[in-house]
Amino acid sequence: MRPQPRAEGPTAPYWQALRRREFLLPYDARAGRFRHPIEALSGATVEWVPAPREGHIMSYSWIHLPTEGYTEVPYVLATVALDDGPQLMCNIVDADADEIDIGTRVRLVFEERADGWIIPQFTPLR
Repeated sequence: MRPQPRAEGPTAPYWQALRRREFLLPYDARAGRFRHPIEALSGATVEWVPAPREGHIMSYSWIHLPTEGYTEVPYVLATVALDDGPQLMCNIVDADADEIDIGTRVRLVFEERADGWIIPQFTPLR
């Protein structure tokens, strides 16, 4: 079984929205930019608003060794820069090896996990 998130505290709106298949990120109107969900802990005044659902791969790594919670290998762990948004670490799913490279355009997909959790992942734009 893959690890499950902890939806508590200032990041709870992020996880609650994903359960509804909404992709919300904290937006700092004062700074005029989206923030990473964990930055909601900073105490900045943010509003949770719909976030960009497309971006591009900044970096990636093929993971070939199983670890606790991730026994299905290989998989791709990537940093995705959202259009007009922050960078998120996620998996690239439903892709062939030749589709994954730095700069590849990707779009958001939702991965269902146990107990109703929804995890944001990305797949190449086709």
